[in-house]
Amino acid sequence: MERTSALAGLLLAAALCAAPQDAGKPASRPEIHGAVLEAGTSQPVVDADVSLYFRGEERPSIRVALGVLGAQSTTRTDFTGAFAFHPDKLGFYAVAVRKEGYSAPGQGGGNSSKDVTLTAADPVGEARLFLARPGRVAGSVVDETTDKPLPNLSLLVAEVRNVDGFHAASGGAGGVATTGPDGRFVVTNLRAGEYVVVTQPQRNGKERLLTKFSDTDLKAVDQDYERAYWPGGHDLETAIPVVVGSGASVDIGTVRARAVPHYRLRVRVPAATCSPQDTMAVYEQYPGYLTGIAEDVPCGAEMLITGFAPGSYRLILTVNRRTAEARETASIPFVIKDENIEIT
Repeated sequence: MERTSALAGLLLAAALCAAPQDAGKPASRPEIHGAVLEAGTSQPVVDADVSLYFRGEERPSIRVALGVLGAQSTTRTDFTGAFAFHPDKLGFYAVAVRKEGYSAPGQGGGNSSKDVTLTAADPVGEARLFLARPGRVAGSVVDETTDKPLPNLSLLVAEVRNVDGFHAASGGAGGVATTGPDGRFVVTNLRAGEYVVVTQPQRNGKERLLTKFSDTDLKAVDQDYERAYWPGGHDLETAIPVVVGSGASVDIGTVRARAVPHYRLRVRVPAATCSPQDTMAVYEQYPGYLTGIAEDVPCGAEMLITGFAPGSYRLILTVNRRTAEARETASIPFVIKDENIEIT
């Protein structure tokens, strides 16, 4: 009996020793940590301002812009690019970073903001954020026929994005350049991403639209430079974009611009479909682009629009009315082959 009692006591002592040492230990303190890296190089970005935003204790059904929320707190990255926050409650958060001289990377280059969720089961979250220094694209343009430099030629450096499986070019993320006397051009302050150089007709915007014209105007055919995407020299889908990394300078080489016939489009808008005081905005759509031609054309007026190289297009007319409910739009596709055409 004594031996049995002694053995039972030893087993009880062993069980107490084996009990979890962290029983009753409080849960981990909520924390969001991470690092800010330079896109492409993954080098740390030091002294970047990282802000913490609280989206709510429950998953928000509507994502409000971070600028509307207001930052809960802000910290700076250390020499390793690291940062950390210790919020006082669980919930749904976002972190965002900024630093002067840097911007958000282009498509595929990473994010400069990220959502983080803290729960009782997982109160610690991590976020890797990316920034990029501006880059530049340079090159030269020559006439394909004469092989001579083309001075004072306006062109576009456009960022290429993948939208629903198709390439789309965004001029807003690039820039417009004009070649110098030697045909050279440079576009700076580009965010990291993929870019093409777009040669384009030199007659643009409202100067292409005539509301008063003669029979001679109706028959005329213009010569202007073709819209083409370089490297490649054809349409956007067959172009080979150049990659501009963070802080990189890329020379795209020699672009060969082609002068081709540009035809004219006569547009008839029945006056019965418009009020006398109405005006229209006129847009042209072609693969990869939607561009405005004019904003205040009298509705019901006959128009002559110049500057169409052979290809497929869509013309969009929108009545300028104050409310969206009252706004009317007409849209019609057309194809330019080798002559001026008319549409209604």
